[in-house]
Amino acid sequence: QTATPFPCDKARYDDQQRTKALEAEALSVYQRYWKELNRLMAAGGTTEVTPEYRATLAGPMLENAMVVPRFLAERGWTAKPLVASVRVAIIHIPVRSDAEVSLVVCEDFTGTTFLNRDGQASGGGHLGVQHLAVRSIEGTLKIYDSVGGGNSCPIA
Repeated sequence: QTATPFPCDKARYDDQQRTKALEAEALSVYQRYWKELNRLMAAGGTTEVTPEYRATLAGPMLENAMVVPRFLAERGWTAKPLVASVRVAIIHIPVRSDAEVSLVVCEDFTGTTFLNRDGQASGGGHLGVQHLAVRSIEGTLKIYDSVGGGNSCPIA
């Protein structure tokens, strides 16, 4: 005996396809941000918002994402070696009520060492878990807010 198929009309199918496309775009936006974050960490940070950050971030997330690059730039620190990995998943409980897509990310920098201007080890990286709110802002999907989620990754 087979399971009864779930009834799906054209409108429901189209809505599911729009949701899948939106989620795929949100993951792509996050990957662009992640690539830029790693580039900035390897370069010793920056005090200015980069074009790639402007393209992928907005609102409180833009300012939050600048904390580490500014910290590195102001102190003259670089990440050597930069050891970074990330796990990302869509979550279906909105981070904020106005989020079109919500993500959970586990950003792992535990193998990273930060060197000061003199080349001395001055700190190490850690694992950070965030829940991200993504929505269209001025016609472009951007990460616009984040909520910290502890230091234990919930993604298997």
